[in-house]
Amino acid sequence: MRQVVPQSLSAIVALALVSCRAPGGGSSGRDPATTDYMTEDEALRLVFPGSRRLVSECLVLRGEERERAESRLEARILEPGFTVHAGVKADGSLDGFAVIHEEIGKFKPFKFIVGLEPNGAVRRVAILSYRESRGGEIARRRFLSQYPGKRASDPIRLNRDILGISGATMSVNSLNAGVKKVLAVVSSAYLGQPMRIEQLLKSPGAALEPMPDHPEPASGDVLVSETRLVMGALCEIRAFGPDRAWLRGVVARAFSRIEAADHALSNYRPTSELSELSRKAGEELIQVSRLTGEFLELSARIAEESQGAFDMTVGPLVRAWGVQGPVASEPTAEDLAQLRPLVGPQGVVLERDASGAFRARLKRHGMALDPGALGKGFAVDLAARSLREDGVQSALIDFSGNMYAVGSPPGLEAWPIAVRDPVEPTRILGILRLRDAAISSSGNYERHAEVGGRPRSHIVSPLTLQPVDGVHGTSVTAPTAGLADGYSTAAFVLGREGTAFLEGRPGVEGLVAIEETDGSRFFSTKGWRLE
Repeated sequence: MRQVVPQSLSAIVALALVSCRAPGGGSSGRDPATTDYMTEDEALRLVFPGSRRLVSECLVLRGEERERAESRLEARILEPGFTVHAGVKADGSLDGFAVIHEEIGKFKPFKFIVGLEPNGAVRRVAILSYRESRGGEIARRRFLSQYPGKRASDPIRLNRDILGISGATMSVNSLNAGVKKVLAVVSSAYLGQPMRIEQLLKSPGAALEPMPDHPEPASGDVLVSETRLVMGALCEIRAFGPDRAWLRGVVARAFSRIEAADHALSNYRPTSELSELSRKAGEELIQVSRLTGEFLELSARIAEESQGAFDMTVGPLVRAWGVQGPVASEPTAEDLAQLRPLVGPQGVVLERDASGAFRARLKRHGMALDPGALGKGFAVDLAARSLREDGVQSALIDFSGNMYAVGSPPGLEAWPIAVRDPVEPTRILGILRLRDAAISSSGNYERHAEVGGRPRSHIVSPLTLQPVDGVHGTSVTAPTAGLADGYSTAAFVLGREGTAFLEGRPGVEGLVAIEETDGSRFFSTKGWRLE
């Protein structure tokens, strides 16, 4: 059955939700312990940033639909119905699905939204309200970023596919169950049924304007903000300009540059050029794109400047230590000795002919490139270049801690950036003012491996062949995001000597936090300033 709704976003949400809830379902009254993160209107704008209209229907699973959904879940679906929202683009095509749903945590229900791509993959999960006294950590973006990309056919298991949070096990299990339920319901009812989707898109709906991050600036410029999951991490682009529709296109083109970098450089994609180089290590030169060639040039530059502290050939070491997974095994001294000849920037051969075409190879069989210490920063620079080419004069790109500021926001001289304390990540060290420059941070607070029963850094030193020990983190500012990313990793590997290395780089400043027996110490370059 379909709910006919008025031309008001608040009304469309309220009426559609009421029509699908079971009598007495949900929570009655206002729980004083509730933490509200966003309204339903805001949640829908969040998951449909590119939509012009919102349509909704009350979906009641019947017959084969219910059987398919319950078969996927391997459990019964007790809800009588689900309110399914769909975003509609300016050309009338489907932007995606969303369901606002409630699940019981340890004792009380919490509300969340699951936004899906048109193909049924998770676009975003966000918590609207949470009522428990413990477990609210599930509302954090760092935890929720594990869901995007999941499909109805994918397993979503605690501590296997979704890493849990200590003290929030019940909430994580409930959220996992809710996400799986939404995936199963939408997949069973809509995917592979174009006529049903077409009928849904023709429903009466409400205009859907993007949710601004803050009031429009006095200059008359508008703000467009978009977040996407790419390279396995969240990337957000905020851009100011005179026209919202124009800005959306500009931001989309900038994201296309980042996605092109992902396709060329990801070592998780077997079809990427970087993966092909690793796969054909020890063989002849192969032709690579300009994008990959410039990436390898930048890598070689930073490796030379840091005297090998930064080195993308650490791929065999990363695999040996297992730092890309939650649990690692410790390689023996003999294992590392065998890997030593496979590590070193001199093993990368890069040629560029008079026409500008690149060819590259890895000298020895068994060598492998790991772009993790440079790929995101390099991609940010591509996006910044795209924004500038399109005429944007004010934007901020934030790619998992690799940030670049284009100009400054309206009314301010620079973008204010909070710098996190690498020793106590919940504390802010101070504010940095950034304009036409980048900042990158490397730290064990983002992720670590467990080796021999104790946490070890996810950054492996190409100099010692060991995970870096005794360094909490680094933050580096530089003229480009690629340099900031690479220099930050090099300074992390160098530890106490990291600031001396940074001092010699023009336009570069930075901070290194060292763990010592009597506490933690901070070392910074002479020009490092926080407010």
